[in-house]
Amino acid sequence: MEQYTIAILGEPASGKTTFVNLLRDCGFEKRYFATVGCEVHPTDWDGKILNLWDFGRGPNNERHMPLMQGAIYMIRKKTDPVPDLGIPTQVVLKRAMDPKKDMSELLKKMSV
Repeated sequence: MEQYTIAILGEPASGKTTFVNLLRDCGFEKRYFATVGCEVHPTDWDGKILNLWDFGRGPNNERHMPLMQGAIYMIRKKTDPVPDLGIPTQVVLKRAMDPKKDMSELLKKMSV
């Protein structure tokens, strides 16, 4: 089975974990819990395994980018800066997120 490693990045409270939970059909958590470090969620996607790395705020997240094949970068407002990660990236606005559509767009950019 094909496997892909995808980073879920963004500023604190930008909806990273919510994105992962909705993509995995785990529902919406009404209370906010900050992610500490990184949580990896293997997810079945149309016969492929997507290893979703949900990164909490941290100074060294960039060191993991060589392991990633793509990234979802969450923003809170349209004017938020988006860094060049050097890998295919789908920018997602928190208030307009559609996880299944957004992931499909990223996979197209990754030529999957």
